Order: sequence, then structure tokens, then C-alpha cells
Amino acid sequence: PYRTTSGGYAHCAKPIQLVISDVNASYDSDQLPGSYFNSSFTGDLTGMNVSSLADRIWAGESEASNIFIGESGTNTDGTPAPKTVTSFANIRGLAPEEPTKQGSYYAGSVALYGQETDINPVQNDQNVDTLAIALASPLPRIEIPVSGKLVTLVPFAKSVGGSSISATSSFQPTNQIVDFFVETIVNTGTGNQDASVNQGRPYGTFQINYEDVEQAADHDMDAIVEYEFYVDASDQVIISLTSSYAAGGIKQHMGYVISGTTQDGTYLVVRDVDTDASSDPDYFLDTPPGQGPSGVWNDNVELPLNSTRTFTVGTTASASFIKNDPLWYAAKWSMADEDANGVLETDEWDSDNNGVPDGYFLVTNAGTLSEQLNKAFKEIVARTSSSAAVASNSTRLNTN
Repeated sequence: PYRTTSGGYAHCAKPIQLVISDVNASYDSDQLPGSYFNSSFTGDLTGMNVSSLADRIWAGESEASNIFIGESGTNTDGTPAPKTVTSFANIRGLAPEEPTKQGSYYAGSVALYGQETDINPVQNDQNVDTLAIALASPLPRIEIPVSGKLVTLVPFAKSVGGSSISATSSFQPTNQIVDFFVETIVNTGTGNQDASVNQGRPYGTFQINYEDVEQAADHDMDAIVEYEFYVDASDQVIISLTSSYAAGGIKQHMGYVISGTTQDGTYLVVRDVDTDASSDPDYFLDTPPGQGPSGVWNDNVELPLNSTRTFTVGTTASASFIKNDPLWYAAKWSMADEDANGVLETDEWDSDNNGVPDGYFLVTNAGTLSEQLNKAFKEIVARTSSSAAVASNSTRLNTN
């Protein structure tokens, strides 16, 4: 629309991009100017530096410094374990679902650049608004309250052998979570209490169905693990896993990432049931972290099919998840700083004060997609109508 040659237009209505995407961005971190992950890449957008823009967004948020993420700077262990984070600029690998798929928070940088930059030299400003329809599935993140503190449990698994996968190479697939079956979760919140179960203390059982590769797969029942957690009378958290079913040709190690205890870390504790004990490989993330079942890594001792571990609640703050997906930040930071004071106040990005950016539309149930699309289009119409009115009227209405 901004082409000035024959058949084009010198300028048009306010430019708005509507992004429709899975909430888990992947492989979007290295083909952008200023990327921490590829400093040599250059583009044709004058002045764009996604790292410096990401620094600004981080400074404008109130995120914690201990975050579940796949990579943070030089810490690239390929797990969603807690890591020290100081900026959106040098983190990628979204947790807990895709810690090895290099998904970044640069969408917010791109949106902020579009909001602040006139992208075409023709008449009037051509600054871009970004709206997002985010498609998500309710994947598990178990939060267990214990005496005023919070223990976070995230299911996690790796494929460590078979189909050309080597437990000692530089890469092993992170298993995708296909299904999350809740059987019982009680006494973890004010609306879900049952004193008859575990004497009123937090208790839960659920099953996770894992796919044995990261992508281009059939997402069937490659391995199923039963999880149980409970808090005992001395406020210790007991986590038990049972490897109950498998039907795949790849060797899998399953477990969890835990935070909020004195033994935080990644715990791969059981193998899939169709991996023979004699052929089960050692893997550096086998439990406890960096050690095999007998206490040392590379001990030639197979993972069991059942595991129970007891954790003591920590005295310091546990790790946390960044509050929302990258598209949430893109929708928020594409909003204009209307008073030009360098601060994005709540009423500038959240006019109804519900904690969600005006241009962000989350879809967790496919049946609501059309409803969220309609909301997005109405928001676009409202913004373009407002923009047109400002551009075309020379008088000001001060009353009614």
C-alpha cells in the first residue's frame, strides 16, 4: 500500500499487523538485526536493534531474575530449568514446552520498533500497531503451596537413544507433551479443598502422555507416566512417578523440573517401559542432576520404572515463569506512549484495566477462535477510525 510507483498509494489508513500464532514461538531468534544470537545479521529496517529494544522492555516490566527458560546467555543446557535472567535480549527456548526450539521474546522488540518508527517517508506517519491472536493449549504447570511458600513442578522428558539419537551427542530431543490427564488435585487453592484427602494437605495425581521427538511427529502414545505429589505432616513434598505405558522405538527418560526446594533442578527419574534395562543408556541429566541412580554419572545403572523422592521446601524465593508468551509483550509494547513521558502507563495499553493488553486475544479453546477474531477486527476498526478522524478533521470538539 505504500508503493509510490504506478498502481500504488503515497499513504493509506493506519498500518496494523494482526499476528495469529501459537504462543510458543520457535526458531525466531537469529534472523533479526541486533540479535544476541547472531550479531552478524543485518536487515533493511533502519535503526532496528532487537536486543536494545528487548532491554528497554525488560526495564519496563517487573519480572523476576530466576526464570524457567531453555537458554539464558551462555547457559544453554537444553532444559527448562531455572536460570538467572537479566533481560529479554539473551533468552530463548520457551518453558516448559519448548526449551530447545530457540523461541525468543523478540516479537516485543519488533512491535516496539513498529510503534516508534515511521516505516515509510511518504506523507503522514506510518507507525505500525501489532495485534496478536495467541493460540494456546492448557499444558501443565503444577504449583504446590507449602506453609506460605510455593513449590513448582513441571513435567519434562528427553529422548536419549534409538533412531540415530545418541545420549552423548550435543543434542537430544525434548519430548512434547501430547496429553495431560488430571485424576485428582486437591488442597492447592481456596476453591479446591478436601480435608479428607491427605488430611487436608496438598495432594495430586495426573498422567502425562509424551511424544518421543520434538517435531514432524505423529503425537501418539509413545510413553505415559503417572505422577503423584503430596505434602506430608512435616511439610516435605513427596514426588512419585510410575512409567506405565510405552509404544515407540525411541528410548525415553521422563521426570520433572522442580523449583522452590533445597534441591531445585532437573530430575529425569524413570525410563519408558519398552526400553529394556540392559540397553538403557546413561544420560547427563539423569537424576540427581549430573548423576546416575547410584550417585555418579556414567555408572551403567539403568533408570527404574518407579521413582519416589522427598524434597524440603526452600527458604528463598523459588524460580518463576515469565508471566505470558512473547505475543503478550508484542501486543503491549506496540501501544503508543501517548503522553510521551517514556513510560507505558497501564491506561495506555490496558484501557479496561483487566491486566491484558488491548491488542492481545488468547484462544485456549478452538471453539472461541471466531469470537476472538471478531474482537480483534473490532479493535482494528476502532483504531483505524480514530486515526482517520484525527487526520481528516481540523476542528476540535470539546463537549459531548
